[in-house]
Amino acid sequence: PLDQEAHRRVTTLYFPDLRVPLHPESLSEGAASLLPDQDRPAVLWTIDLDGDGRTAAVDVTRALVRSRARLDYAGVQQQIDTGTAEEPLALLKEIGLLREKLEVERGGISLAVPEQEVVEHDHTYELAYRAPLPADGWNSQISLLTGMAAADLMLSLGTGILRTLPAAPDGAVGRLRHTAHALRIDWPHHVSYAELVRSLDPHRPRHAAFLQECTT
Repeated sequence: PLDQEAHRRVTTLYFPDLRVPLHPESLSEGAASLLPDQDRPAVLWTIDLDGDGRTAAVDVTRALVRSRARLDYAGVQQQIDTGTAEEPLALLKEIGLLREKLEVERGGISLAVPEQEVVEHDHTYELAYRAPLPADGWNSQISLLTGMAAADLMLSLGTGILRTLPAAPDGAVGRLRHTAHALRIDWPHHVSYAELVRSLDPHRPRHAAFLQECTT
């Protein structure tokens, strides 16, 4: 059965010249894919925000949706930077920045870790890194917003399983301070870990290396 096979595979496996999908391609690239100009059944989240980006109301329902276009982060970033993005895409930056500000207020941290990719070059393969764009972070804030709304709904009903992160183990910050020193990254004692992480540029190799170390 499909459900048992999906549980056995766990995830889609990506290789340089091959992809082993979690679900049959007739689903993942067809009936269950948000292809442009096609009606698809979906779970629709409607989240109303106030002027500060805080959640004001949440509604979730079954719906038929129609995707208008297939987008990628680079294209979205270009549209926003050049002022050619139409609504609702144009709101991504506005909402993303508001949610990032709220994340800072609650002490949250988002690691802008470069993604490692296998790329084909001159009939061979090599490793490359892609530093995340601002649009990556704004989109992540939308996903996080939806997850937080889902958690609030589950808590209000006394059900569900919530994923939480434990506090950093003893010595973790000290270890990262040694790493920063080794990478010649200035980390004054009055600057918190969260403040330092938010100041780093993933396009700079030393900063990218430190951000990667923060994930271990």
